[in-house]
Amino acid sequence: MAVHIPQPEVLAVQPLGPLRRQEHARGFLTLHTHGAQLRLQFLTPEVVRITLLPEGARLRPSVAVLPREQTSVATRLEEGERSLRIST
Repeated sequence: MAVHIPQPEVLAVQPLGPLRRQEHARGFLTLHTHGAQLRLQFLTPEVVRITLLPEGARLRPSVAVLPREQTSVATRLEEGERSLRIST
């Protein structure tokens, strides 16, 4: 008996639009664009939770990596002329 495992659909990568602003707080970097919000939470120096929220979407509870209440590590944000660099 053969078992067929369907392959996951490949999502097309689409630009989020121009960066309007960014917010940096201990362990978090949130990028606001025209149409979405991209949030990076640095759970440990090696583990980053990435959340993409399209305009109008609400954040739902998730424990896929670690509970949302997980503490974050300190981060440092460096802004270049056309780049952002964040490090733990």
